[in-house]
Amino acid sequence: MEELERTGVTLEAVLVRYQLPGLNAMTKEVYDKAMRSLKRTKPKQAA
Repeated sequence: MEELERTGVTLEAVLVRYQLPGLNAMTKEVYDKAMRSLKRTKPKQAA
């Protein structure tokens, strides 16, 4: 959740990208892949 906040990416966007019906459907492998992707994402700009 911290990475989502830092990047400004929504949880919904992650679920759509990995074709998941909900957060509970996320496997460790998908979680690891999503975290690697989020870590490469630049922080959102401060408002």
